[in-house]
Amino acid sequence: MSYIRQAGTGTWKTGARWTLAYPRIETPRPGIMWCHGGGGTGATTIETLTSPERSVFFALAEHFPILAVNDVGSNFGAALDQADLVASLAFLHSFPMVKAGPVGAVGVSQGNAAAMNYAQAHPGEIGAIAGSIPLVDPQDVIDHNRGGFAAAVTAVLGNPVNPIYNPNGYAPGNLPPWEAWASPWDDTCYWDTVQAMATKLGSVVHDVGAYGHNPLSTGAINPTEIISFFKAHL
Repeated sequence: MSYIRQAGTGTWKTGARWTLAYPRIETPRPGIMWCHGGGGTGATTIETLTSPERSVFFALAEHFPILAVNDVGSNFGAALDQADLVASLAFLHSFPMVKAGPVGAVGVSQGNAAAMNYAQAHPGEIGAIAGSIPLVDPQDVIDHNRGGFAAAVTAVLGNPVNPIYNPNGYAPGNLPPWEAWASPWDDTCYWDTVQAMATKLGSVVHDVGAYGHNPLSTGAINPTEIISFFKAHL
């Protein structure tokens, strides 16, 4: 094992359970924030992820300090997620092994929208985003009731979706480098919407196979690809 792991319950975000892992290094490196998907239950932490998802988290930890906080990214990228990210990124930067400056973000499902929305509102703070089965167009979810989530997304983001919470409407120059790992069988964060975002940003979508909108899709990310992406942009 070439990383060190810490965990605890934070006071900066009420009841926040967090996990930090980082390489055995003497000089600071850029940090990464893991933005969860999930249903906003308060129970999503790195410990509750599937083993394949954890393997990606800890593969990154061999190269970068990476922080996961319960449910950061579980509210479709809306105001609560944004407030959580403000607090959680400040917490990440409080660790001496985290280099000052932009951080990376892994955005899983809803967590991708949270990360993109934060990057749009806080230029220069997030230097690169890796999206896993990423939500990029919440209006598409509403319009087609993708995954049965139309009502849930509407309740949080409105219909039409509030433009400040819809990454699909952002100008390419307002977002940091972004790369995606997605499944053509995803019935929620639709493959075509991810491809359209990649085309707009001049980016790449990696096919993770037939797992669909499932944690196994995140677990199917090739660690070498996501590590190389962050090394190129942070």
